[in-house]
Amino acid sequence: MSLWKRACLYSIRKKGKAITLLAFLLVMATMMLTCLSIQSATETANANIKKALLGYFTINAKHLENGIPEDTVSSILAIDGLSGRYTLRSYSHVNYYDAGGKLLEISTEGAAQVPEGYENAGKIVANSNSQEDSYFTDGGFVLTSGSAVTAGSRNEVLIHEKFAQRNGLAVGDTMLLGTVSENAHTIPVTVAGIFTNTKEQDSIGIAPSYDLYDNIVFTDLSTASFLLYGDGAASSQYGDFFVNDPDDLDRIMTEVQELPGMDWESCTITRYDNDYQNAKESLEGLRDIVFIAIAVVSVICFLVLALFLTLRLRGRVHETGVYLAMA
Repeated sequence: MSLWKRACLYSIRKKGKAITLLAFLLVMATMMLTCLSIQSATETANANIKKALLGYFTINAKHLENGIPEDTVSSILAIDGLSGRYTLRSYSHVNYYDAGGKLLEISTEGAAQVPEGYENAGKIVANSNSQEDSYFTDGGFVLTSGSAVTAGSRNEVLIHEKFAQRNGLAVGDTMLLGTVSENAHTIPVTVAGIFTNTKEQDSIGIAPSYDLYDNIVFTDLSTASFLLYGDGAASSQYGDFFVNDPDDLDRIMTEVQELPGMDWESCTITRYDNDYQNAKESLEGLRDIVFIAIAVVSVICFLVLALFLTLRLRGRVHETGVYLAMA
């Protein structure tokens, strides 16, 4: 009689024991597969979180004489691990003039004060993409007409609709931006778009006149670079650089500070990955729990299976003795 036939006949004759063993193996396999599935899902969630909560670092070069030049930006983007996404920013205060050089009127209602020399001045915000500036993403600013300022823009501005109405400006008109100093120099710019704010300013009565929403103007990096540094290059005061893997932030930031041509000791580099680190801690805790669960389930299953087989063998001692006697 073949081995398989003997096994089938025995299983039929010992149906209770066969079903018990089968049920135990099924439960054991289900528990192991469940733990492994949770572990796989945790790894997938970790990868998705890295994509959703991209870490980045900011370079503050406000105190440098020439800011962050374009060639340094190119060198930074060449570092392995950067996603290629970045934002360059600059801020300053300038006087506003019409095309003929006449000072334009700003809003002073709700201002805490109008500093001397800033009676016709406002805040300019230069961004490599105005639509990604925090005023538009978080502050409730909305472009109502025209087009946004991008990295390819030159001598273009976005102005508030109230500022436009007050001074009779429209998309396509020309105005001048001039530095707030005794030896002021100006640069002509074209109104590329008009925006408005959908949220009320929360610093009314606290902010000076040049920081009121109505008096803010967005411009391109080259225009701001001319006003800040006296050149037409696209140098910037701040740079935000995003990475593919937040776990690589320390390495990338170290490599950035080793690049030549910058006084890194006068710069401040700040990492931003708190959201990822908080999520990572939770996922690592879940991963540890799953690992412990797999280990415990494996040990328990091994011990129970060993005990089960030992009891089965002991139940066959008499039958084994008879076979040995017959031999």
